[in-house]
Amino acid sequence: MSDITPQEKRVLFWTAVSTVASTIFGAVLGTWLQGDWRGVFSAIPVWVYPSVVAVLFLALWISAVRGRKRGGVAFGVVSGNPRVKIGERQFNKVKWAIEKEIDPYRGRSVDAIFSGYQRPPVIHVSSSPFCPNCGVQLEERESHWRFWRPYTWICAKCRFSVTSRDRAWVVSDRVHRIVYAEMKL
Repeated sequence: MSDITPQEKRVLFWTAVSTVASTIFGAVLGTWLQGDWRGVFSAIPVWVYPSVVAVLFLALWISAVRGRKRGGVAFGVVSGNPRVKIGERQFNKVKWAIEKEIDPYRGRSVDAIFSGYQRPPVIHVSSSPFCPNCGVQLEERESHWRFWRPYTWICAKCRFSVTSRDRAWVVSDRVHRIVYAEMKL
């Protein structure tokens, strides 16, 4: 079996899956067409039920592991790990707070115990900018000069203002990419 290519393994796997699926589908369809509604579930072999549950559980587990390895979000759940401020970045005439996520597993996830994988540090950039004069979070407003500079960021304390072509979250994403690239250097 060792001289089988990965493509041949995939073909064998999907052949087996389609054979099992067509057998089950045929049994269910035949029972259903006879009008025996209760017999539909009894027509499916008993070993299919735990197999389906095991395959679904395995798919969810693999998806969660891959989501963690990418440093991203698994199942649409944002990480609840605490963050610590590690600095600020001046960009577009305002300040952006840079935070590092504190990993409770000290850089190693639960699945990394066996695989040796170490997760890179997760960096977050604040979604709204801060005033360079007093440090207060800026408010975003749409300006009346929509064509040239449609958004204005205004400080509520010292009335500092700066205009931008993009929304704050777009610029925040840009700052995040810059900070992440600087970390890799």
